Amino acid sequence: MKSGRLASQKFFPPSTAAPSKLVIFVVPPYSKSLARAVLKEPKIYFYDVGRIKNEIGARTENVVALSLLKKLHYGQDVLGERSQLYYVRDKEKREVDFLTFIDGKIHDLIEVKVAEDKLSSSLTYFTECLRPKYPVQVVLNLKKNLTAKGIPIVHLPLWLEKQA
Repeated sequence: MKSGRLASQKFFPPSTAAPSKLVIFVVPPYSKSLARAVLKEPKIYFYDVGRIKNEIGARTENVVALSLLKKLHYGQDVLGERSQLYYVRDKEKREVDFLTFIDGKIHDLIEVKVAEDKLSSSLTYFTECLRPKYPVQVVLNLKKNLTAKGIPIVHLPLWLEKQA
């Protein structure tokens, strides 16, 4: 094997298909400016949620990431959509866990919580700024689905059902 080829087999940029052969996938930050996006750290998720031990918040977020990734891959493979999964964070440390970008438009804006029925102020802020088609707060332990400021707050199992 040539040394150049061996080096390329050890490292796969996040934008290639190779990470699907690994145990993780990368979610980059959303930014209209490439320079600003490069400065932010990407988020890392596992294809196998069982690898996340004793951290219900990280596991819950990872389940949502997998569901969104599956939805985006279906759109790419079957519908011919051009799509990407991102997260959003600004200089003021406001963050929303996921943003889906489909065919040049912001589609979903999703905040994930374990047990919070109060609407996330970051989700409210970014919904006003970015005007996504479907903003939602997904909550693992939620007694009753709610709507606040026009944004649904939905029980995770119900949200996952609708993603299938």
